[in-house]
Order: sequence, then structure tokens, then C-alpha cells
Amino acid sequence: MKHETHLFAPNDWIPNNQQIAVLIYREVESGDCETVAKAFERRFAANGWPPEWRDTIFDYHHYHSAAHEALGVASGRGTLMLGGPGALMIHVEAGDALMLPARDGTLPHLGERRLPGGGCLPERSGMGHLQGGSLGGGTRADPGNATRPSEPCRWTIGQERLVMERLTGGCACGAIRYTLLSSPFDAGYCHCRLCQLSSGAPVLAFATVPLADFEVTRGAIAHRKSSDLGERGFCQSCGTPLTIHVTYQPETIDFTIATLDRPEEVAPGFHIWTESSIGWFAQSEALPRHARFRPDTVGLDAQPPGGGTTST
Repeated sequence: MKHETHLFAPNDWIPNNQQIAVLIYREVESGDCETVAKAFERRFAANGWPPEWRDTIFDYHHYHSAAHEALGVASGRGTLMLGGPGALMIHVEAGDALMLPARDGTLPHLGERRLPGGGCLPERSGMGHLQGGSLGGGTRADPGNATRPSEPCRWTIGQERLVMERLTGGCACGAIRYTLLSSPFDAGYCHCRLCQLSSGAPVLAFATVPLADFEVTRGAIAHRKSSDLGERGFCQSCGTPLTIHVTYQPETIDFTIATLDRPEEVAPGFHIWTESSIGWFAQSEALPRHARFRPDTVGLDAQPPGGGTTST
């Protein structure tokens, strides 16, 4: 079985994993789309990676901050950009498999954005906003039908084992608790005045998960409309700011990284709304900075409603 490895340095806002390489295996399976899809699912499950979904690759750069991913290409062929903007271009086709470490960026290239493939994550990282393709048909696999081991999934290279567990968090008084059912992405710092006023701090660190993957396990989050672009969630008892839900990205939700039980697990990778930053607050020189929104913000074209002068 042919294979190759690629290790990436940090690139723009993509942190990339500097300890674990991307693994690409060629011609792992063969046959028609459904045959290859099922073969990958069996292979993944047998190695402790229960198959979670069938879908197509997202058409923008993205990465998982806290979960590795196994990906199998079920049909077709295409080109992927790995490692962030302007990094490595690789050709993949039906039967190929990839292991994408946490923090490594992925993007399907240009006209080949609907590349069919398929994948899974370690059991405890959950499923949701994932890089991947479609395992034979472009529909998500039913997680209820997946074979799940009795112990937490482990990903193994040589003798090294990494255990991926779901992230949890909550408010200061303990009235609100939540669990993330998939790994966060698009983690950053926001300097807008609304975030400053809502948090009482010079900057607010946030990250994103699919809306369905932010599970409140205790209490009820209160909400207020903070601008024309969305609403903020907070604990009504202690006031801890917890979430931001914007109208132009209805299928995802932002949460405040500091409310995680292990906030060190999710590191911000960029700054936004730096035009509102407070002069005495030192920003990390190593991270990209944007005066307002990032140019590639999902759900926005050139500017948000109202001419681009409003944050969330």
C-alpha cells in the first residue's frame, strides 16, 4: 500500500499540527462508490474509529482544534489544499484514505469542491462541522447505526496513543453546563465594542461549533438581541457570557472559550474588529489581524447588512 506523509508549519490563521504529520494512503479500497464506502466504514470501525457521517467537503479553509480525522474517498477524484492558504496541493481519488491531525487545514480546490469522500472522528470528539466528503451519496451516516466501542476511541501511530474527549464548560455559578458534541473551529479574538461591553474585558475569545452540537446539559441559557446581526446567550443568575448566534450563520453558534473547563484546549488563531481595540491592550504579533470581519467570513459577502459598520 503506497503512503506519504506531510508536516506543516503554521500558515496564516491555520495553526497546523507541528508534531503529527498528515498521512495519505493510496489505493486502499476499490470498487463502486457504495462498495468503497462500506469497506472504509468497516476498516475505520475495526480500528476504533466508528463511522460517523457521509457528506461532501466544505468549500473553504477549515480545521479541527481538538480532534483528528480519518477520511476515505469513496468515488471520483479531485484536488485538496492541505495546510492552509497557498500550501500543499494534493490529488486524491476513489480508494484513497487520509488521516488529518487536529489543527491541520483543508480546502477542496477551485472547481472540484464537491469531491466525494467519507470520514469519521474518534468517538468522543463527536460529529458535526467536519472536513470530509460523501461516502457514497452525499447524505450523513446515521450515528445511531455506527458500531461504537465500549471504551473511548484511541488513535494510534506506532506506540503513541491520543485519547480525544468531548469538551465541556459552564458559567461561573454552575447553573449552566454545556457539552460540545464536535470539535470547535474558527477560534479567534474579537475586539468589537459589543464584545468588550458584554464581557467587561478588552477582548473576547470565541470559537464555533454547529448549532446542533452545542448541547446544554444543565439549566437554560438566557438570550438578548445585541444587534441586528444576532443575539448573545448568558447565565441569568451570574451573568457569564456564553454564546453568540448570528443571523448570517444560522447553522453554527459561537461560544466563549474561557467558559470551557479546559480553555487551554482551544487556542485562538486570529483577531477581528481590531479597529475597536483598546490602545493599552497588547495583541499577539504572530496572529492575523482584521480591522472588522475576516474577508472569508461565511455567510457574508463584501459587507454585512448596514454597510459593514455593525458587529454582533
